[in-house]
Amino acid sequence: MSTPSTPFTPFQIEMLEMVSRVTSEVEMQDIRRMLGQYFAKRAEDALDRLWDEGTLNDEVMEEWKNGKMNTCAHLVEIDEYMKILRG
Repeated sequence: MSTPSTPFTPFQIEMLEMVSRVTSEVEMQDIRRMLGQYFAKRAEDALDRLWDEGTLNDEVMEEWKNGKMNTCAHLVEIDEYMKILRG
C-alpha cells in the first residue's frame, strides 16, 4: 500500500498544523509579526556577513542606490547574494 504524496515538506505540514490551532485574528497577527521579525533578523545577519566578508560594500550600495544594477553581471551578483541569504 502506497502513501499519498504531498507537495508540502514535513516542516510545512508542521506549520500548517500549528496554524490550524489559531482561533483569532489577534493570534494570527502575532504569528505574522513573529515570523516577519524572524526573517528580517536572518536577512540582517546574512547582510552583515556579506559586509564582513567584503562582498557587500559602500560601492555596491551606491550602485544599488543609483539603479546601476541592471546588467546581466549584476543579476548574477544578486542571484549569488540571494543564495547566501537563503543559506
